Amino acid sequence: YDYEGHVPSALALGFSYYDVDKPRSLHYFLMATSKKGLPHQAAMFNAGRLYLELEDPSGALAYIRECANLDKGHPAHARPQLSISCRKAYNTLSTELIENSDVGLEEAIECFPYASIDDFPLSNSKEEQVFHGAMEHLQKYMEVVRANSGEVNNSARTKAVKHLTVAIETLMKFTSSNR
Repeated sequence: YDYEGHVPSALALGFSYYDVDKPRSLHYFLMATSKKGLPHQAAMFNAGRLYLELEDPSGALAYIRECANLDKGHPAHARPQLSISCRKAYNTLSTELIENSDVGLEEAIECFPYASIDDFPLSNSKEEQVFHGAMEHLQKYMEVVRANSGEVNNSARTKAVKHLTVAIETLMKFTSSNR
């Protein structure tokens, strides 16, 4: 049965599986936030909360930000108190992620599209293109390193350093130009 078309059923299943099967619970909350129907703010919040519990901070930021900003795009479907709570949760989570030294590079990259509650960077913006260009160089660096994990010859080392240098320089320019 497809519960996606019936938000109350998807929500009920999300809550019923919460204590016994968090991934399945998340699945049902995501169904309730589907674009096929009207946006459901509580489902967005619960999806974000579950993503965090499942140790996926980028998913958490995405859904909590969507919940916080629902009043801007769909005011008829937003509850002001929940929007305020989500803004606080988003700011708290963002601060914790910034201050947490255990956040790895890959996780930081995944969180970048949700760097601001005000939808920064915008899709197809100069900032997004610069960031993705730097990430492509970083990915090429990692590919060279992984391919040559046993013995790295001078040619591979030079190629890897070139990609890493371009990525770092691009990100440094990006950071200094957006302060």
